[in-house]
Amino acid sequence: MPWKTKFNDEHQVGEIIFSGRVTHAEIIETISAGVALSHDQHRNRFLLRFEEVMHGPSPYELIDQIEHFETMGLSRNTKLAILLPRNQAIRSGLLFYETACLNRGYIVKTFGDHAEAIAWLCGGDRKR
Repeated sequence: MPWKTKFNDEHQVGEIIFSGRVTHAEIIETISAGVALSHDQHRNRFLLRFEEVMHGPSPYELIDQIEHFETMGLSRNTKLAILLPRNQAIRSGLLFYETACLNRGYIVKTFGDHAEAIAWLCGGDRKR
């Protein structure tokens, strides 16, 4: 499994950490895991860590993921911070994904720095 979930007790943030090669199906699995973690911990802030991803879904597959959010119970009040990878192709796809999420009313922001992502998640600002 090229991903794992954990709850960051210090910041009260759910983290989904991806590595290596990540498929479209695995991204869909993470939605379920994230929703379960959100319900278990009564939290709606997540850090999606893509720093170590070498190969991932296409931008179109990422966009398809958004269609699963509502049916799987991911609230539009959930804040998602995305920590970008070094891989430029995946990075570009995630920037496109950020825009698509925002256009559909989800609170998503991309970051190149872990501390900035955590600060945004922990801040009271609902939007970008």
